[in-house]
Amino acid sequence: MKLENLKKNIDLKLIFISVFYFCVMFFFLFKFGINIGGEAFKYLLDAKSLLNGQGLNYGEFSYFYISYSFLIAVFLKLKIDLVFLSVFQISLSFAAGFCLYKLLNKKITNRFVSLSLFVFYLFCYPIQKWIFFAYSEGVHTSLVVFGLYFFIKLIDDYSFKNLLLFFLITFLIFTTRPVGIIFILATSFSLIIYFFTSHQKKLFWIFCISAIAALVVTLNSPFRYFINPDSLRRMEVICQVPQKGNAAPYSQFNRTGLVGAFRVVKNEIGFMNFFKTGIQKIQSFFGLTRSYFSFKNNLFLSLFWLFYPFAIIGAFNKRYQHFLMLKIFSVSYILMTSLAIFFTCDDWSDRFIAPVFPFVVLLATMGFLDIYILIKSPSQTPPLQRL
Repeated sequence: MKLENLKKNIDLKLIFISVFYFCVMFFFLFKFGINIGGEAFKYLLDAKSLLNGQGLNYGEFSYFYISYSFLIAVFLKLKIDLVFLSVFQISLSFAAGFCLYKLLNKKITNRFVSLSLFVFYLFCYPIQKWIFFAYSEGVHTSLVVFGLYFFIKLIDDYSFKNLLLFFLITFLIFTTRPVGIIFILATSFSLIIYFFTSHQKKLFWIFCISAIAALVVTLNSPFRYFINPDSLRRMEVICQVPQKGNAAPYSQFNRTGLVGAFRVVKNEIGFMNFFKTGIQKIQSFFGLTRSYFSFKNNLFLSLFWLFYPFAIIGAFNKRYQHFLMLKIFSVSYILMTSLAIFFTCDDWSDRFIAPVFPFVVLLATMGFLDIYILIKSPSQTPPLQRL
């Protein structure tokens, strides 16, 4: 009897997808190994400094990715080849994809759509590419997905355990990449909307005041140093590739932040140029392709544009209220990232989009669900659940 129940609970499709994922990822890992060049240098440098009891090499900026440096330090201390760092990142990314699958599977009764999300995530190149690099993007992206999972779980089923896990994940998100602040801001905004829609006025006002205070603190913290007036002055779309004022001085961590940025926009480049360059950054960020990539590479990357129309449908659909908090969080995360990139710049290799694309995939899956149900059964409406 137990054996029969076990067979009933086994999902052969899920097992096949999982085995196929690991086979593909380990094939690429065996073929190419892990990339420890470029950006990986600063993590390796700080990891060695941690092991030697020395100061961090980039001062206060090192704290924004100290968790990842610590992870590398563990591998170095145990004398484990860094190729196993990629194995760890592959496994973590799989677990993140599985969390998304569980999240969607709980919200709807359609296994086909849930499995589609699982496949979309596991084989989404803009996300999965970075698990083969000793860069923080791979781990950070997985942590952001875990953060979303525990955030929704906390709303659906509040408990001290879920709260503790959410705070732990949030701390790790915050200390693996500077953009971890966007996760915190998106969480705060989503909670404000949640308390407003559930008519919890006291908590609504508490979080409104707290969010304003947090924003003021953020704008007066080292985070403002990532807003680089020198980059704005040179009208950079891709970081450190000036479109104007090539001879202008450039400091990677210009500490004048927002005040300096406002002065540059007002007195030097003008607001029209600021918005024009900002739109170009958004196009570069979400467009994925680059003029210096090969035609085949750009053609492959352009396939991921297919997610965008589905994501727009998913974001604006109002029929499925059980997706409300998922939509609010996803849309707010994407919009806050888009606003931030107006004041920063895009990366030459597309890596900055990695933690954003899971939300594009999630919204696209909601849009896919809408179209799938309309085609299959126009009168079918999925059962409503809690926000």
